[in-house]
Amino acid sequence: MASADLESVTSKEVREELERRTGHSLAQHKDFIDNEMLLVLAQMDRPSRVFPHLYLVGKVGHGGKGGQGLSPALTAATMQGSEWNAANLEELQQNRVTHILNVAREIDNFFPALFTYMNVRVYDEETAQLLPHWNDTFLFLSRVRASGGRALVHCRMGLSRSAATVLAYAMKEFGWSLERALRHVRHCRPGAMPNPGFMRQLDFYQGILRARWVGAEQAETTPPFLGEGGVL
Repeated sequence: MASADLESVTSKEVREELERRTGHSLAQHKDFIDNEMLLVLAQMDRPSRVFPHLYLVGKVGHGGKGGQGLSPALTAATMQGSEWNAANLEELQQNRVTHILNVAREIDNFFPALFTYMNVRVYDEETAQLLPHWNDTFLFLSRVRASGGRALVHCRMGLSRSAATVLAYAMKEFGWSLERALRHVRHCRPGAMPNPGFMRQLDFYQGILRARWVGAEQAETTPPFLGEGGVL
C-alpha cells in the first residue's frame, strides 16, 4: 500500500489516488475530502506555545532557548491552535488554559462555563476585517497576562485568523516589526500563514504603530519598535 507524508500531500493528490483505486470520479466530493483532511491534520496537531519564548508545545519544534526582546513581565502563556484544540477539554486542562480567544465566525464556544471567552466573529476571507478588533484582542490578552492566566487563541486550523491576531498582539506588546513577529510565530507554529488580506491589514497596522512611536520619539521617548540590529 502506498504511503504519504500527511504534512506535504494535498487533497487533490488524495482524491486522485482514491479515484485510481476505485475507478470512479470523486470530483463532486472534493469539499468533503478537503474537510476530512483538515480534520485529520487538526487532530494530529497540538497548540503551539507562542509566548513566553522558552519552549514549544506541539509535534513540530526545535525547543531552542532564546527570549531576546521578550518582556520579562510576560509570565503568562499565549498558545495558538485549531478548532480541535479548542474542543479538547483534557488538553486545555493539561495546559492550564484559563482564557480562550475564538477568532472564527463558524465555531461556537465549546466550554463557556469553564473558560473566559472572547469572540471575534470573522471568516477566513481576504475581505474580512480583523484590524478593527486588534485593540480589543490586545486588551484581552494583556488582562490574561496581568492575571497570570493562560490563553488559547484559535480559529479553525490555527494558521490564518488566529496567527494574524497573535502577530498583531506581538507587534504592539513588544514593539516588533511585522517581519520579526512573523519569524517568531512561524518558529513556534511553522504552518502559520495569514491570508493575503490579513497580511495587508498587518502591514497597515505596523504603519499605525510606527507612527505612534515616531510621535513618542519626538516627545523625547525612545521607541522600541526596532527591527534587527536596532534599525527601524
